Order: sequence, then structure tokens, then C-alpha cells
Amino acid sequence: MTSFKPFLLLLALSTCLLSADALRKVPKLAKPSRELENLYEDVLRRELQDVLNEKLLELRGSQSGVWATKLRRFARLFDSDGDGILTKAEAVGQLVQEVQSALDSETADEITDTIAEAWSSVFVIPDSGIDIDSAAILAIGNAVCNNDDRKRKLRIWARSVFSESDSDLSCKLSRAEHGLTFGMNHVTQSALAASFDAADADGSGEITKAEFLGAMIGYFCNKSEDSALFGP
Repeated sequence: MTSFKPFLLLLALSTCLLSADALRKVPKLAKPSRELENLYEDVLRRELQDVLNEKLLELRGSQSGVWATKLRRFARLFDSDGDGILTKAEAVGQLVQEVQSALDSETADEITDTIAEAWSSVFVIPDSGIDIDSAAILAIGNAVCNNDDRKRKLRIWARSVFSESDSDLSCKLSRAEHGLTFGMNHVTQSALAASFDAADADGSGEITKAEFLGAMIGYFCNKSEDSALFGP
């Protein structure tokens, strides 16, 4: 009987040779150029930065929850129709009318200027108003607190409010003086005591100018601590 072993061995050898030759003919992948490597690195860097920015925004958002609550609480004091939109007519026009009807003309004129200055130069809110629940109110807060010039204007405004409240020129505010000013700013009667205590840092029963300025700047720019200065 004829053996097939020599034939099988020859077939196996031919197959190996053909396979080796085929592998030699497969083109090798070219090594990426330096420009391509730089492109890869740039894409990865951008993707990583996007992830980090997203996480940072989430962190800041959680930390600024108290701050957002304070800013919106203040804005709602002047949203007379309760529609969630604070307009210049509400925050300036209506408040000016209340001041002029309650105080003498000279004092009313001074307070009117202070109110208008707060809207146009300190907070720089459009005349059309602002949606209180939108992120725009945080943008305004950041613009005030993260800019030295705007923060200086906030301090000047707070100093003017103190001077206009200090009716006996004692350089301190009594509960009555504080209550008149903050009452006109729509802080409720039941919240005035807590408002006074929020500014009276040393618990002396009087609010000094330094205490008042600290409480006002802290209310608008301290992003981690709540304050009852404009109500609970």
C-alpha cells in the first residue's frame, strides 16, 4: 500500500513557506509622526480638562446653594407682584414712592439716589429686570464680588445706607434706626430682631459702621454662610 506521509509532509512544508511569505508581504503600520502624537495628547488634555471643569462646577454649585438662597431672598423682598421677575419699577420706583411718602424731602432724595445707584452701578441689573430663580442672579453676584471696583461700589453703597439710617449721627444704629431702614426694605416686623442681631456682631445692642459694612458685604459675597440680615 502506498504511504501518504511524504505527501503530507511536503504539503505542510509548502503551507508554512506560503504563510511566512504572506506575513512578510503584510505592510507594517507606520510609527505615528510627532505631530500626530501631539494631536493625540492635545485631545486627551482637552477631554480631561472638560471633565475637571464639569466636576468643579458641580462642586461650586453645591457650595453656593446658601449664597444663591440669600441673593434670591433679597430680590424677592422687592418683587411686589410675586411673579418671580424683579423689575426696576418694583425695586426702584415703588421703593422710592414709599420713601418719599414716609420721610422728609431731603432725606427721601438722598435715599432715592442711593436706591438708584444700587440698581444701576452696584448690581447693574437691566431695566427690564431679572428672573429671580435663574442663574443670572448668581452671575450678577459674581460680577459684584469678584471685581474689585464693583465690590468697592458695594461698600460705598452700604456706607451710604448706614449714614442715611444713622439719624442721630451717633455713628451707631439703634434697633429703632435699623428697624426703620430695613422695614422700608420690606423686611417683616417679625424678622427685624434677627436682622438686627445678624449685624450686631458683638451683641452690644448697637450696630457700628464696621459691623454694618461687614454684615452687608458678607450677605452679598460670603458664599458659604447664611445670614438673617434681610430676613430668615
